[in-house]
Amino acid sequence: MEKNLNLSIVKKLANKLGEKGAIVLLTRDTDKDLSSKYASNRKRSDLTNRAMLINKSKANLYISIHMNSTTNSSWRGLQIFYNSKNKENLNFAKIMNDTIKKKMSTVREIKKENNYYMYKQIRTTGILIEAGFLSNPSDLYLLKQDKYQEKLSSIITEGVINYYK
Repeated sequence: MEKNLNLSIVKKLANKLGEKGAIVLLTRDTDKDLSSKYASNRKRSDLTNRAMLINKSKANLYISIHMNSTTNSSWRGLQIFYNSKNKENLNFAKIMNDTIKKKMSTVREIKKENNYYMYKQIRTTGILIEAGFLSNPSDLYLLKQDKYQEKLSSIITEGVINYYK
């Protein structure tokens, strides 16, 4: 399931960033969302609470890890999305994309606008990384591999370091 793969990658990424001296705050570290107990729309409540947590944290950056899926199983590759609400998002997206492209062959072009609900709420500099397509057998195979998750986490960590250079 996407949520399990996301969490596995994020935990590896948090460890690698922590080893480099970053203070990392995860919006979740277990299989539990942030929706309000009595919310009529759990998904929207979860996304609102995640955005509020990120904004209140005063974090320097956020990285949101997800997986893509489509009805066309030939589509594959990692893709970075950004929202123009924060002018620094595009710069972070470009640096991260350039870093990943040097180490991985299946990187798609940056998606110009991330207008998903949660990301329109966030003031902090950040990006959304779609780590691959669950609907593509090759991507799915890789995303399930611990070794690949470690590699991806290392490359993203390198991208964060490059952003601060």
